[in-house]
Amino acid sequence: DAYARIVAGFGKVDVPRWWANGFPASWASVPSWMTGYTALCPDFGNDVAGVLAGTYDAAWRNLCETATVPVMASFCHEPGNKGCTVADWQAAQVRLAAIKADVGNPLVTFGPVLMGGDFHADRYQNADGQPADVWLDFDLTNIDWIGADCYQWPGDTAASNIGPVIAAAQSRGKRVLIAETGALPLSKATDQARADWYTGIGELIAANPGLFAAVLTFESDRGPENPPCCLLPTVDGTGNLSPLA
Repeated sequence: DAYARIVAGFGKVDVPRWWANGFPASWASVPSWMTGYTALCPDFGNDVAGVLAGTYDAAWRNLCETATVPVMASFCHEPGNKGCTVADWQAAQVRLAAIKADVGNPLVTFGPVLMGGDFHADRYQNADGQPADVWLDFDLTNIDWIGADCYQWPGDTAASNIGPVIAAAQSRGKRVLIAETGALPLSKATDQARADWYTGIGELIAANPGLFAAVLTFESDRGPENPPCCLLPTVDGTGNLSPLA
């Protein structure tokens, strides 16, 4: 129901984020209501030990072989709050990226997705205590893009928030995937500031042709109690959830 409301409110969703929470046996596991997309951005859960043990090698290989639309896949996104060590998370990224590269399906890309705060020296300690340069200190040969979940903080512009992600990716010769983004809730920012956030993201895309693999906005359907980034009206029409943004 939430997805249907998002489509009704904004139009076709070109690249939905699919929380697969594991490695399914086939693409038939994509929810039936998530149809008509141009590309797919799945995250395959957080079982780092299972990946390192080879538990999902066959399933992941099959998914790479059988993809028929562009797929931008990640595993164990925002690793700082997943209870794994940096070394184990890095090894899991390398293993999955190597399988992707071995299959060689040009439709399938793979990369790490960090917290947006990991790219800011004054922010990473608020969440997982590790800067992006630590997480990304591994063999990136088979990595296609650097991903981040970038949410507006007080005083942020899109350029000040996402700029360090762009710099980190470009310095490594990679593209950028913004796997989640959203503006502050209306209680913390003006409607104009929230609108400026999304306008600014569009300006970054326009200023960097070909750099962004995709940008996915996180749209909450649960109202202002689940901030940030609820842009649709509530189900019963009450409350101002920043429709102007």
